[in-house]
Amino acid sequence: MALSAHDRLWEQRAAVLRDWQQAARRRDGAVRGLERHLVAREAALIRAAGGLTARQRAWAEQHATYETRPTDRSGRQVLVTWTYYRHRIEATAAKWAPIIDAAAAALSAADVAVADATAVVLAAWGKDAPQATGRTQRQLKSLARRRSPAP
Repeated sequence: MALSAHDRLWEQRAAVLRDWQQAARRRDGAVRGLERHLVAREAALIRAAGGLTARQRAWAEQHATYETRPTDRSGRQVLVTWTYYRHRIEATAAKWAPIIDAAAAALSAADVAVADATAVVLAAWGKDAPQATGRTQRQLKSLARRRSPAP
């Protein structure tokens, strides 16, 4: 039995919508992956820095010059700890840099895929796109424009 033009149109629209949903799921997975790597890197840096938090490490880097050395005991202790573990902190950051970069590149590629899929959904569904996707027309147009710059 041959499908009518109307039925073919709805099948095409359904396929476009499935592709869009799959691209959105992949992007969500890429976001979760990047967040997971960032949390793991921070935990590794805290371990490598002898327990110094990111805020303490940033503060110590800022006050490492002789002119801005802290005079209070706790400030000096943070600076001494940071100075002692500085090479280990740098090595840990260098180890995690390619992992974070790869996760960021995957997220960028997923953003492009979502933008492309959203543009196709807007073209195929037209004014019915918000009902099909559950997003407003403004959100869909914003997603379609949000392309990451090419590396």
